[in-house]
Amino acid sequence: MSKIFTPFYICLLGIALLIGFSFTSHADKAFSIGLVAACAFIVLFIHELGHVIGGKLAGYTFLFLTVGPITIEKSPALKIVPNQSWLAFGGLASCMPDEINLTKMVKKHKWFVAGGPVFTLIAFVISLSIWAMTKAEMAMMLTVLNLAIFFATAIPFKGTFNSDGSVFLLLHKGGKEAQTYLAGLILLKEMMSPRTPS
Repeated sequence: MSKIFTPFYICLLGIALLIGFSFTSHADKAFSIGLVAACAFIVLFIHELGHVIGGKLAGYTFLFLTVGPITIEKSPALKIVPNQSWLAFGGLASCMPDEINLTKMVKKHKWFVAGGPVFTLIAFVISLSIWAMTKAEMAMMLTVLNLAIFFATAIPFKGTFNSDGSVFLLLHKGGKEAQTYLAGLILLKEMMSPRTPS
């Protein structure tokens, strides 16, 4: 795929178009679209940051966090790079244990999984409080989006990707099925990582 069609460059084009339209009679619509996009980015970033912090509480090593057009990676220092993958556009956080022990990981990985919904719920409460006090449009939008992301990730369901709630229940149940899931996840994380495998 051409570099021009990666999330980073498409988002730059979108921002340029919104800025251009802000000087026309469509300025209100451009502002509304920009506000929704900014709020979506903030909400997804908070959710993925929650996964990273949950991973750190589990003793994992941070690898990368991707939301929208950017990726924050540690290789070896923290740096921000353009996101090259549309698969990670909606948000992806990756942390790995120092040693691969599936039995220990079943317990530890619950911290990583729960971190996203917990942070989203906290962000919902904060944005709801701000909205109640200020009636600001952005606070209202953050409240709605945080609530939507919380329900979309916390409610257990299985699909192409399992929700955080579904994974948490699987890990809580434990056993061979949980270990098999984690083994597949480790392989997937290696494949999705922006870093070159060692």
